[in-house]
Amino acid sequence: VAENGREAVKMHQANGYDLILMDIQMPHMNGYEATKSIRAHEYSSNIEVPIVGLSAHAFAEDRQYALRTGMNDYLAKPINSTVLNQMMMQYLPPSRAQKKQVKRIEVVENPVVHSDVDYVVLSKNVLQRLHSDLQGHLDELINAYDAELLVQKAFIQSVSDDSCLDDLRRSVHRLKGSSANLGALPLSRLSSDVEIIAKRDEMPSPKLLKDIVIEIDAVREALQEPWVQKLR
Repeated sequence: VAENGREAVKMHQANGYDLILMDIQMPHMNGYEATKSIRAHEYSSNIEVPIVGLSAHAFAEDRQYALRTGMNDYLAKPINSTVLNQMMMQYLPPSRAQKKQVKRIEVVENPVVHSDVDYVVLSKNVLQRLHSDLQGHLDELINAYDAELLVQKAFIQSVSDDSCLDDLRRSVHRLKGSSANLGALPLSRLSSDVEIIAKRDEMPSPKLLKDIVIEIDAVREALQEPWVQKLR
């Protein structure tokens, strides 16, 4: 997994991948730019790896633009595992496609927590489903998520003025998705709130940013709960 677009390009150049799932919204270099760079690098080799774009935007023009930049296909989030499996069967060599079948893991793009009565730091249902779907690999996912929480917390604490808005948008967009996927729904909701404000080119209030930091700490603490450790 690449942390940003530049890293995705470097990883492609260093490894022989059968298929690339390219997130459109990445820091430093977005998915479109990374795809153009990969295609330019492939020009002299006559070898083209299939690239499938992943984005929360489902408009026809978004898909058309993705294809124009050099992507082979485009999937809108939340990802449907059946559609993803079909796409992998289409682009991967047959033997590889069978090994890479994906179980049903839904990506929650905009989770809703209706009231304080419903508030839980981590959803047991989500983590139990992931434990079943990932068959022993949940520990790796939790470790990666916990490391990401530390990085995002440090960045959010460093935000001081609107010169950081672009980076803040990308940061909370990533935090929104990863938190929803792991069942940290209140943190995902807070991240979505900040993203909406930042998209208006407005600076979120210090209180809202502080609330995210507090929630990150709560999630990291919850990840150490005995019931979570049993699932890892």
